[in-house]
Amino acid sequence: MSRIAIDIRPLTDRHMTGVGFALLEALRELLPHASPTREYILFASGTEESLSLIPELPKNSHVRVVHKAIPNKLVMIWSLLRTDALDTLLGEPCDAWWFPHWTIISTKKPFALTVHDASFVHTPHFYPKKDQLLTFFAKPHESAQKAKQCIVVSEHTGEDIRETWGISPSKIYSAPLGVHSSFSIREQSSDRSYRASYDLNRPYILSLATHEPRKNIFGILEAYREVRRTDPQTPLLVLAGIPRLHIPPALLQHVHVLGYIPTKHRPALMRGARALLFPSFNEGFGLPVLEALACGTPVVTSVATPPSSLFTHGIFPADPYNVIDITDALRACLRLPQDTQTKELLHEQTIPFTWKKHAEILERTFQRLC
Repeated sequence: MSRIAIDIRPLTDRHMTGVGFALLEALRELLPHASPTREYILFASGTEESLSLIPELPKNSHVRVVHKAIPNKLVMIWSLLRTDALDTLLGEPCDAWWFPHWTIISTKKPFALTVHDASFVHTPHFYPKKDQLLTFFAKPHESAQKAKQCIVVSEHTGEDIRETWGISPSKIYSAPLGVHSSFSIREQSSDRSYRASYDLNRPYILSLATHEPRKNIFGILEAYREVRRTDPQTPLLVLAGIPRLHIPPALLQHVHVLGYIPTKHRPALMRGARALLFPSFNEGFGLPVLEALACGTPVVTSVATPPSSLFTHGIFPADPYNVIDITDALRACLRLPQDTQTKELLHEQTIPFTWKKHAEILERTFQRLC
C-alpha cells in the first residue's frame, strides 16, 4: 500500500487559475480510483475563508482530507525554516508527495512536481514583485532537480526544463492537459441565457487575458484597434478575466470588460465567440486554446506556445511582440468560415486530449514514485 499526499492549495484561490483548474479536473479523475493499495491525502492550508472555497471533490473511503487553518504566508515562512514543515503539518504518515505547482517545498519524502512552464525564468519582468519574491525563496529549479519525477504539461515545457535547468530526461513525464466534455460545438439550452446575462447575443471576439503582463493585454488592444480602424464592422472585443482596465477612448464603445466569469459560463462564451484572441508571451500548454477549438472557435495564439505546433486547423500564430503580426493573424482568423463542417474540423483535433488520459499518466508516475 502507498499513501500519497497531494498539495491542493491551488484550489483555495478566490479566482482559480489555470493550475487550479488542471488540478481540479485531475482530482475528479484520480480520486474515484483510490483503493487500499493507493490512498490519497489531500492537504490544504489557509484562512478559514480560503479553505471554504475548495470545490467539492469525489468521495472515497481511501481519500483523506487534511485542512489546516493557518495562513499560507506563515506556512511558507515555516517551510523556509524547517525541511520537514509540510510533513509535520500533514500530521499523518505518507510515502510521497505530489506538488501540482511549484511552491516552497519542505518535505523529507520523495516527491513529484508538476511544472506548467518556466516563463518566470525567461521573462521575470512579466511577473509582479510578490511573485518574483516567491520564486526567489521557492527556487523552482532546485525543487525540480530534487524531485524524483517532474511532470510537464507539454513536450515544450519538458524540453525547456531539460535545457534550462539540466533536468534528466529520464525523470520527465509528459501529461498533456485535457478538455472537459462541456466544451463542444453543440449549442446548449442555457447558452443564450448565459450570454444574455453579459449582453453577448451578438458577434464578439473573446479574450481571456488577465492583468499578468505575459498575457499581452496591451498587444491585444492595439491589434484590435488596428483591425477596427480598417474595418469598422469588426465585432465587439470582450475581455473576460480582467476586473477593470483603462480602455483607450477610441475603443470605449467597442470593448466590453466582463471581469471574472464563472467556470460554468466559459463553454457558452467560447461557443458564441467569432474568435479567441490569446497571443500570450509565454504558456506552458494554453488550456483556453484547447477549450476554444473544442467549441469550434478559431484562435489567434502565439508562435512561442505549444498550441501553434499541436494543432493545424483554426490556429493563427503570431509573434506576440509584433502588433502588426497579431493584427494580420486576427484578420485572417475572422475570415475563417463559420459553417458546421469547419467547426467539426476544429473540434476533432481536440478529441485525443482528455482528463482521463492525463490522470492515467499521473497514476503511472505515482507507481514509480513509491
